[in-house]
Amino acid sequence: MTSEPEPKIDSDYYQWAKGMGLDYLHHGPWQIGYAKAIADAVGEWPTNASLFLDIGSACGSQLKAFKDLGVFNAVKGVEQDGAMVKAGRETFGFLAGELKKATVPPLDIDDRLVSVVHCSHVLEHMEAGPIRKLAAEVFRVLRSGGCWVVVGPTLKQGQEKADHAKDSTHVTIARPGWWDVLFHEAGFVFDAEALGRMARSDILVEDRNYLQTYDRWTVWCLRKP
Repeated sequence: MTSEPEPKIDSDYYQWAKGMGLDYLHHGPWQIGYAKAIADAVGEWPTNASLFLDIGSACGSQLKAFKDLGVFNAVKGVEQDGAMVKAGRETFGFLAGELKKATVPPLDIDDRLVSVVHCSHVLEHMEAGPIRKLAAEVFRVLRSGGCWVVVGPTLKQGQEKADHAKDSTHVTIARPGWWDVLFHEAGFVFDAEALGRMARSDILVEDRNYLQTYDRWTVWCLRKP
């Protein structure tokens, strides 16, 4: 019995990340559990009226988990690396409209159509100006009451920027308060209860939930009023 050949991806960042132990084509219990933890945190939406948007989808392994949950009527993912988009479509069977190559901002979506936006380990790769523009775009496309989940590294108490120097593509590493101001200026309000549900989640990774396991993460659950 022969194994399936490993997809070849002509993407420097994919190869670099894989060398660091992060394979963007891997899909399994980690991605499935994470998607459920996020969906539980932000709350349920009527499946006939919900659109989930993932910004910075890479190959879409996490997007697949959100799609397979069946909580959302439709999912869309955007990724600027065309090679990873191609590999994700081939590996996970995404349609062209579900996973597409795009550089953000802007977002090619009409106003007030999206229920949940997910953005994990993306914003730190952007300069402050484009981050502010993206925040405005996310606010524009979200429905009233919609949620933007942002996950990424920040300068925690006692840390310095040198502690995050392993990835040279991390160009914006700031204190949590800096991000708080940016999101507030874009019009978002912090949903403490959604974050609390994630913190109390019984969906476990190695006997602890996601926030306990990845204590270097900072997570925002942001609502559009």
